[in-house]
Amino acid sequence: MARGRRSGRRARFRRELDLLKRPFPGGGGPGFAGSIAGGDHRPDRDHLVIQPAHSDAESVRRDIVVIGGSAGGLVALEALLQQLDPALPAALFAVLHQSSASPGNTPTILARRSQLPIVTPTNGAPIRTGQVYVAPPNLHLFLQQDRVRLLRGPPENMQRPSIDTLFRSAAVSYGPRVVGVVLSGTLDDGTAGLEAIQTCGGLAVVQSPEEAAHPEMPCSALAALA
Repeated sequence: MARGRRSGRRARFRRELDLLKRPFPGGGGPGFAGSIAGGDHRPDRDHLVIQPAHSDAESVRRDIVVIGGSAGGLVALEALLQQLDPALPAALFAVLHQSSASPGNTPTILARRSQLPIVTPTNGAPIRTGQVYVAPPNLHLFLQQDRVRLLRGPPENMQRPSIDTLFRSAAVSYGPRVVGVVLSGTLDDGTAGLEAIQTCGGLAVVQSPEEAAHPEMPCSALAALA
């Protein structure tokens, strides 16, 4: 039974991947999920599981990409960014769990391999495509009225920044334009936010638990979306 479920997920992934590789309406290149698994990295096709959204992927411009990870998430995010086209017509936002005492060097690490510019946002900064906004330590990152917002609110899921905070704000503000990505990590931050993204018509992408250094977050997300 478990083998059948995995085969079904991979078949569904390939169908969605073929659909999302088609150009955005009016041009602008492939959809984000196609870019993740594109290029010369064919083995990575089975490392991500796509749960179909409720909206028509052919008619929606998916240009807001929110990514969350915890333990093992930095390595997974590095690998993902390395594969993305520098002309990708989307804005990317990443929350990686880190200590409040962290030196905040995550953007520097990611910039070593990413072809897209890595940005540490300031509160109120306008959202621009073709950039990767990385949440700074000890501040929640959320999206509101086409701007990046930073807030030192209470921790959520014992984390600040919280993945759910970012994901929910993207779902409410951008609906079907959002792609939510859950990477390696412990516990379940990101699960509720990914559900919100899918409910609002966005696309949910989850790293395969078999390929995640810490599969708890991917497993939690997949169980909630099943």
